[in-house]
Amino acid sequence: MFNEYNKTSYEVESDFVTGGCLQGYTDAISFYDLVELFGKPTEDTAFIDEKVNVSWSITGKRYYIDEYGDEDWDYVKATVYNWKTGGVPHGNYEWHIGGTGWDSIEFIETIIKEKLKPEYNWND
Repeated sequence: MFNEYNKTSYEVESDFVTGGCLQGYTDAISFYDLVELFGKPTEDTAFIDEKVNVSWSITGKRYYIDEYGDEDWDYVKATVYNWKTGGVPHGNYEWHIGGTGWDSIEFIETIIKEKLKPEYNWND
């Protein structure tokens, strides 16, 4: 069943969201724009290495009205990160989106397009 989402909320986690893989890419956007949007990046030394220099682990809900007219939601987890850039890319860059399916891409695209701020950033 396809859900038409009418609201999105999310938090930036302090630990890396596991269980996913590359699903797609953001449109070109700068590191500074992502910091302005998501806040402080996730600090997880188990994931940050020579391939990944910075990431944001994001969990949230996408709300919709179900077939009975009640509000319901889907949980979504996603990660936004760089890959093999030799350092944090500060200019416009097509950031990697990790997750478990296409919903991770739509989730991140919605956040960026609508400039949604997190309800909470556990890294602050």
